[in-house]
Order: sequence, then C-alpha cells, then structure tokens
Amino acid sequence: MPFIKLSNNMLNFLLKQRHLLLGLLIGTAAFINSMQVCFKKNQNGSIIYSDAEGYYLYLPSVFIYGNFEDYTVRTYGNQLKPEGKIKNKYTCGVAILQAPFFILADRFVSQSNKYERNGHSDPYVVSILFAGAFYLGLGIFMLSKLLATRVSFTVSSIALLCLFLGTNLFYYSAQRPGMSHVYSFFLFSAFVYSVHYFLKKPTIVCAGVMGLVLGLIIVVRPTNVMVGFIYFAYDITSWKDVKDRLFIFFNRPLLLLTLLVAMFLMFFPQMLYWHEVWGGWISYSYKGESFIYWKNPKLYDVLFDKMNGWLLYSPIALFALVGMPSLIKRDKFFGWTILGILCVATYSFASWWAWWFGGAFGHRCYVEFYALLAFPMAYAFQRILKKGFILRLSTGIIVALLCYYNLALSDLYAYTAPWDGPDWTWASYWDKVERIF
Repeated sequence: MPFIKLSNNMLNFLLKQRHLLLGLLIGTAAFINSMQVCFKKNQNGSIIYSDAEGYYLYLPSVFIYGNFEDYTVRTYGNQLKPEGKIKNKYTCGVAILQAPFFILADRFVSQSNKYERNGHSDPYVVSILFAGAFYLGLGIFMLSKLLATRVSFTVSSIALLCLFLGTNLFYYSAQRPGMSHVYSFFLFSAFVYSVHYFLKKPTIVCAGVMGLVLGLIIVVRPTNVMVGFIYFAYDITSWKDVKDRLFIFFNRPLLLLTLLVAMFLMFFPQMLYWHEVWGGWISYSYKGESFIYWKNPKLYDVLFDKMNGWLLYSPIALFALVGMPSLIKRDKFFGWTILGILCVATYSFASWWAWWFGGAFGHRCYVEFYALLAFPMAYAFQRILKKGFILRLSTGIIVALLCYYNLALSDLYAYTAPWDGPDWTWASYWDKVERIF
C-alpha cells in the first residue's frame, strides 16, 4: 500500500539521518533554553560580558567601528587602555567562529531602525546564542557518527545526552554560549572527526581541514594544542602504526605543508592584532597571570572543591572515568592518549594561579574535553546495558538524578556568578543542594 511504502521510506530516511537529527535535537534544545534565559529571565546583558565580551570584541571593532581604539566596551576590567588603544588579552578564535552569525545580525541591524548598531543590542545577542547552539549541535553530530563506528546508536545517544544534560556543557552552551568552551567542544569533536577521515583518505583537502581545525583550537585556547596527540593514537594498534602515521607526512611533504599553512592561516589574524595593538607578532597578553602552583598543584581542589570542583558539579563524568579501562582494553593507544591528555590538562588547571577559573558553574575548562570523554562514557554505558535488569534500572535512576542535579543547579535554580570567593562556603553549597531536592 502507498501509505505503508511512504512510512517505510520515511523510517529509512530518519534512520540514515539519525546522527544529524540527534545534533539538531540537542542544538535546538540549547537554543530554546538560551532564548528563555535571555529574554524571559532578562539576562541578555550577561551574554556579552566579562570573558565572553573579550572573545567577542574583535567583531564589532572590525566590522562596525573599524579600529581598535574607540568602540563600546562594557567590561573594562578585562582589557587595558594605554595610549588610546584597547588591549584585548583574549585571543580571536571564538570571534572567528562567531563571525558568520555576527555578520548576519549586523546586516539585519543596519537595515532596521529598531536596534542600535553597537554590537551589543538584542540581534547581536541572539547571533551568539545561535552560534553556540549551532556549534554544539554540529559537535554532537560528529561525535555521534564517530561513536557509531564503535558502539550502537542507542549507546552513543545515551552517552551524548548524559554529557549534555548532566555536565556543565549544558550551562556553557545553553546559558553562556559567549564563553569559549562550547566552541572548543565543537573543535575537539571536529579534530577527531577530521583525523578519522584523513586516515581513510589522506588527501590535500583532508589535511587542510585538519590543519584549519587544529589552528582554530590553538587560537581559541593555546593550551588545548595537546589534543593534537590524538592524531598519533586514533585507531592505532601497534607502535609500528605510530611510525607509519608519522611517515604519512614525510612521504608526502605536500600534505604536511598544507597542514602547516592551514594552521598558520587560522593563527595569522591573531598575529596581526598583536602586532597592531601589543607591538609584536607574538605576545603573551596574560601578563601577571601564570602557573604559580606548578610545583604544588591544587589537584584535589580542581576535582572536588566547593569552588567549581569538576566532579562535585558534574559527577556524571565519573561514568567516563569508569569506562576508561574498557576503552583502553579495546583501543589501547587511543584510550591511554585520552587519559594522558586528561591528566596533563588537569595538572595544568591545578597549576594556574586561579585554579577554579573564576566565577563559573563547575570547572569550565573541562567542557571541551567531554568531546574525548564521550568515548569512554559510551563504553561504560555499553557494559552496563549488557548487565542485569536491577543494575540497568539503578543506573538509570542514578543518571536521571545526576542530570536533574546539574539542570536544577544551573538552570532551574538559575545559577548566577560567582559561586566562589570567601563568602562561598560548604554551607553555601549544601544550601543550594537542599533547595533543589
């Protein structure tokens, strides 16, 4: 019958597009939530503010004001203004990713008499909300396709939904998409995705894409360059494979040249800015800030302290740690590399002068690393789903409670920064927890 045939065709289409649909679902959910936070809870002024404004300011200064001296700034504490030039300490990677959405908003404002063309009115805010949701959805889509080569779609969907609903990925994509983390989450996903396809077909185009992504990762947050080691570990089965992978570039130098040129193209705008404003092609703009705890890292605090402890505020991430042995067992080099990157990242966070990274919901620097932790988390859920009914049921209840805990603290209770400093005590934390349960 025609109706049955049409239904079967529709079902086949949905099955083929299930990874894209998952990305659309999560991206749309993030955008709807961010719109509610901004305009129903009147928090639109906080989207382009503080660090988020620092990342964003490159766009209005270039496209609206045409200079780096005289443009609207709300958060002067994050910039310096000697000799008439506003020195922005933040790198421009986030602005590069936001640029297409900003340009559309700016064109809309230019043709409208309703909004002020200052880079801060509502259309510009909406452009950032949409950018964050877009890159979140795209990152989820790519991770879903990658995980499908290892686990079932059901398992991968559970893992990705848990990362979205149960960690501060939700907060930094659905409520503070102006911060750098959702963009880095997308870029981490895109880098693994580009490595996957480069290894299947090492063409100049694939090498260029991989270089562009890695260059953007560096210009968004330079310390995230460590994710580049994934290239030497993805789908590796022996040390000989590591050597062979390195020789892909030595045997075909044009691929290496393409990769390096693409990386440079992404970093060159930042060099131009540094030369124009800071006076040198390479500058360290975080003057007075450094890794002062390098010899005495605050490891326990980064993981468990009341001030943004990662596992205190995103305890569902423990499933990823539990799944790490399963990943290592099935893919030794990839698993150990992810664990190594996570350890190095944790050590660097714990060494930074502000190990809690300011007013944040949970330890925000881990958000991008969820793109890597999706793999061990998927293996953890795959193993649980093979167990008995009681374990599956109890795990489901725990997961639901942990997702509620995250959503209630960050959204339902409406977290407002900062939950840090001398006034933020364990009593303060437990008071919030008691109010949501």
